[in-house]
Amino acid sequence: MTRSTPDVDLVALAARIEELYDKPTSELDDAAAATVDQILGLLDEGHIRV
Repeated sequence: MTRSTPDVDLVALAARIEELYDKPTSELDDAAAATVDQILGLLDEGHIRV
């Protein structure tokens, strides 16, 4: 079974996660949650690995 990788700028996404990691939780918004959800989805579906 071949999985296709979604058209995602992984470098930009990684930079965004680094940026969010440095922020206090109180400063995180819905867009931050959506970014984290996107990353978790990519991990869960096997599109990216750590």
